[in-house]
Amino acid sequence: MHGFMMKYYLPMLLNPSSFFKSLFFKILTLITAIPAVFLFFAFLTGCENEASDLGGNIMPPGEKINVKYTDDFTLDAYTYSADSVRSDIMGRALLGSKVDPVFGTSKADFITQARLSEPKDFGTDPVTDSLVLFLLTDGFYGDGETKQILEVYELIKDFYKDSSYYSNLSLEGILNESLIGTTTFQPNDTLVSVKLDVSIAQKIVDFGNYEHQEELLEVFKGLYVTSQNVLEGGGIVNLNLLSSDSKLTIYYHTDTDTISYDFVINESSVRINRFSHDYETADVAYEISHLDDSIRDTVIYAMGMGGVYTRIDFPFLESWRNSLRDSIAINNAEIIISLSANDPFSENFPPPEKLELKTRDENDRFWYIIDAVPPLGGDYFGGKLDDENSCYSFRITTHLQGYFLDKFDDTSLYLFVGNSEISPHRVVLSNGKNSNKIQLKLTYSRL
Repeated sequence: MHGFMMKYYLPMLLNPSSFFKSLFFKILTLITAIPAVFLFFAFLTGCENEASDLGGNIMPPGEKINVKYTDDFTLDAYTYSADSVRSDIMGRALLGSKVDPVFGTSKADFITQARLSEPKDFGTDPVTDSLVLFLLTDGFYGDGETKQILEVYELIKDFYKDSSYYSNLSLEGILNESLIGTTTFQPNDTLVSVKLDVSIAQKIVDFGNYEHQEELLEVFKGLYVTSQNVLEGGGIVNLNLLSSDSKLTIYYHTDTDTISYDFVINESSVRINRFSHDYETADVAYEISHLDDSIRDTVIYAMGMGGVYTRIDFPFLESWRNSLRDSIAINNAEIIISLSANDPFSENFPPPEKLELKTRDENDRFWYIIDAVPPLGGDYFGGKLDDENSCYSFRITTHLQGYFLDKFDDTSLYLFVGNSEISPHRVVLSNGKNSNKIQLKLTYSRL
């Protein structure tokens, strides 16, 4: 852990009840020790409303806690491209390509290993008839009917389950460049199957008797499954690699019998997604105008598969903390971010069901904010799409209180598509430069 994580997030995660009890007594001490004062700040004039008086019937006169509400803040937001995401820890794989007039061309492919379903002795002089890779689909994103060309290559490099791999993994030196299988598929297919070069199967059966997985990996290290880029339309298919229907099947015969054997893809198999994005192929009328340039635009963006994310800044918070450090308790803090009304392609590429807000440490690693993790999180934190109001809302009360308690100094938050490591979804949101601004609704008590 680092800096603010050790100071702030870790105590709350390890012992949340102790943390919140400590916080309660800090606030209680302030309540009983500090007479209520009416503080005036020019930048709040006209935008504060007294919501209620907390404890008005039990506190002595002059010692009421004034509960205030304001939403007259200006938040700044900017869109950036992600370098990569860790992509070796998911049970599913994404495959295919799509052309989005806003985000350009995105592509997904993957690496996987086949494993013994049980020890196998292929007997004397087996002859292979065919080798077929089956991949069970589980939904798609984009155009499900555009035909795409699937290609399969054999790996020549070892991969290890206890290593970390990322979505920008280079292909250099890891595969045999000779194509061993190809077919066409549609993202809305139920099952994708492709026949592979029978010489690969013959190499496998010629080994004879397999007692251990390591023996198979010496002979056959795995597969790289990819597709050719589409020129328009297209979609990304979600593959359930851990299903029993996703497998590699050898069909072979001996002098006396015709047999098939299934190699499986399971939790012990290395499974690595690879993602790439070419934003320059977007339509010039709809493309992302400001990416990685820290220029505020009228819209902001988020896309999964290691695509883009948005940084949200709170330029007013430092002066607030300097002035109210020991005399404020955050009762409720909620951010509301609306869908942009200027995305004509949201029907083809619908927004994700959920977005995530994270913080960033000094090593540029992203972490969930404390409101997003147990014992909070869930419905309390929010992040789900409100279809009726076309927006996402997040509760950041504990996070914001932590800032006022000097637990950390960087107030920026980062907006991602939910499960961005595996989600192909994208969304265009309103930044409020002209209208429909990002809102921070704040209810707080002056102690």
